[in-house]
Amino acid sequence: MKLSITNIVTTIGIALLLVSCQAKKAVVTTQPTKQPAQPTWHTRLTRNAQATASIDNQTYQAKCSMWAVNDSLTIISVQPMLGIEMFRLEATPKTIVVVDKINHQYVQTNYTEINRFCRPKMTYTLLQEIAVGKGDIPERNQADYTFTALGKTLTLRITYPATQTDVPVNTRQQNLTQYQKRTIAELLK
Repeated sequence: MKLSITNIVTTIGIALLLVSCQAKKAVVTTQPTKQPAQPTWHTRLTRNAQATASIDNQTYQAKCSMWAVNDSLTIISVQPMLGIEMFRLEATPKTIVVVDKINHQYVQTNYTEINRFCRPKMTYTLLQEIAVGKGDIPERNQADYTFTALGKTLTLRITYPATQTDVPVNTRQQNLTQYQKRTIAELLK
């Protein structure tokens, strides 16, 4: 199955763009740095976040529901219209699964494989940060990310409504028996 770059963006969609790369961070200090504080939450849930991704003068918008169990599981559900889930990203510290519900296919991979296609490298910590917002800063309701992947520059803006902390979240991962497994290489042909 041959897919153009536009179809790849649509198929793996905003979900893969969300995980592609992280922005560079610089620390300038002469004092020893402190270890980052551990999050004070166990679960986080964000419903109806607005995601806007721009690539090559095309803009894609979708609502997303995102939830995470700290350091364990992060799920991003992309719902471009009528609240119907069309794409889903499930990440653990070791694996990533992107499900394309429209074309009944999925990609299951790891961070090493994803990082062959994007720079700088993507991590589980970044995925979790995207899903729950910028850590424990409740007043921040928007995040902007700019990164490159597959030779393209992507800009992503997420507007977060109120995030719920330490509420029950559904940790059931997608049953993949009705979907065809693909590799990243197959999708990029």
